[in-house]
Amino acid sequence: MDKTIRGIGIKAPETGGDLDRLDRALDLLELFGCTFAELPLYGEELIAGGRILWRRVEAYRARCAAHGLRYTVHGPQCGNFMDEANRAMHLAVANAMIEITAAIGADVLVLHAGRVPTGDPNALERLLGLERQAMRTLGDAAAPLGVTLALENLYSEGDLAAVNVVRLARQVAEIAHENVVGALDFQHARIQTTLEGTDYAQSLAAYAPYVRHLHVHDSFGRPKTARSHHPSEDVAFGQGDLHLPLGWGDTPWETVAPLLRLRPGTTLILEVAQRYWASEGREMLARARELAGMLEAAAFSQRRAGTA
Repeated sequence: MDKTIRGIGIKAPETGGDLDRLDRALDLLELFGCTFAELPLYGEELIAGGRILWRRVEAYRARCAAHGLRYTVHGPQCGNFMDEANRAMHLAVANAMIEITAAIGADVLVLHAGRVPTGDPNALERLLGLERQAMRTLGDAAAPLGVTLALENLYSEGDLAAVNVVRLARQVAEIAHENVVGALDFQHARIQTTLEGTDYAQSLAAYAPYVRHLHVHDSFGRPKTARSHHPSEDVAFGQGDLHLPLGWGDTPWETVAPLLRLRPGTTLILEVAQRYWASEGREMLARARELAGMLEAAAFSQRRAGTA
């Protein structure tokens, strides 16, 4: 029977093409005991105007291949298939990312779910339809290359509104493509449920059956409301999407983990800010293994209940 969590990794830093820095980061991830690294290809300048820069891709691939890690990829941070004005370029860049993901030997590409202008609430359902169409087309391109697309939940911010994970669960179900799954960012979901006043644990439980990729870090679930001048001030105030080591925030992991019925073969990626690696690296891997154990136990209990 397939394991629920196939491996644990950390999201590597974007280097802008500094491959020596990439080597040092991947060395550290191996030293910590990771089996995976998530590569932030949005920050590596491997695409120009929608065109793949294959010489740079090959140099990047060679550095990754020199390490004993498996890889997933994070696509464009700005990706938004509900952005009608720039839809053609969003699709072109996503298609290029699929090719690069396969070329470097990774098998999951994380793409952000769309956000819509808050001033046009009536457009949401139509724009969700455009996103479904885009994801099916991209899924068709990804399938023969052995790449799975993972649609990641966001949170509403400024003048852009995100759908919550309950609605995103329905979106993934309606996309109905074998190569499109959900990606769950625990803190994005927590901030969104805070904004909406909805139940965090039950929201995660609704999305979990569609999820095969996890972004794990800690926070206090508070939107950023106070002005700050340094990331450490946001940590002190406990506000925003902080990317903290597990245990620094107050996420109720022991409460939510038993409710999550994840898909087999899920990858657990720590999205912890690099400034914490030196002091917290081994500890954050140990806590991630504890969380993975809780998720495996939950899956085992759910399977037993289903066969009873």
